[in-house]
Amino acid sequence: MGGRLRPRWDRLRRFKLEMLAVLLACFTRGTPWTARLAALATFAYIISPIDLLPDAIPLLGQLDDLSIIALAFLNIPRLIPADVMQGSSIRASEKLARLGGWWAHVKRTLTAAILVVPVLAAVVVGVVAALLMR
Repeated sequence: MGGRLRPRWDRLRRFKLEMLAVLLACFTRGTPWTARLAALATFAYIISPIDLLPDAIPLLGQLDDLSIIALAFLNIPRLIPADVMQGSSIRASEKLARLGGWWAHVKRTLTAAILVVPVLAAVVVGVVAALLMR
């Protein structure tokens, strides 16, 4: 099973790298204003509380955000000159390499918190319930 998931994770890593490269390219001098405007509009839509489908609708609310992100970041690199995009990709991979070690610690800490906090809460509730039952 792990073998089948590896290509998908690799695609997600490449997508993350390309998203960061597009963001970095938007702050580069040779990027046309149309690409900058498209990236800005995409980020504004993601941050905005106004959606095509509200996030309160389970699954569909998040699916429209994901589809807009995917469509934008598949099309915005076509608006950016190849040399600017290549330089931004190199800078993005360097930034991700520097953040990799830090992010691994954050993921481990969050995972431990997600696993430990409910167990501690159950223990506390059990102890309090036992004290109240006396």
